[in-house]
Amino acid sequence: MSAPMVSILVALFAALVAFSVARRNAFAAASAKFRSAVTSTLCDVYPTPSSWPTNIDGYLRTKFPSLQSAVAEFQRALPIWKRRAFATTWEQYHNAYGRPQDTQVYHHYAGFQDMPDPKAELRRRIDALLAYANAT
Repeated sequence: MSAPMVSILVALFAALVAFSVARRNAFAAASAKFRSAVTSTLCDVYPTPSSWPTNIDGYLRTKFPSLQSAVAEFQRALPIWKRRAFATTWEQYHNAYGRPQDTQVYHHYAGFQDMPDPKAELRRRIDALLAYANAT
């Protein structure tokens, strides 16, 4: 192998390493920002409910716009192959029935007979969203 070819390969390898480090750092920053946005927005009910609202549906509807913007921003930082699963997890958080016409239906966080512990259900779904931010 000639000297110019070796130097080109070394330069390509160095560029690949630099890109990988930059991408990892950008993802770590986006993850921290996402975790912070979710936990500060839902601080009354997540991770430990300090004051569970009497109208959880209304409470979560008021929090939806800030969560939606945090989700949209974080989703761009995810690797392409994880974006669809993240979108599905987000849909499951804010749509109890999975139908397109049900944009914000939070029945799965109300204490119905088939959902005896809505607080645990909310925590489980928020944990599922934040799991994408933990995968560094």
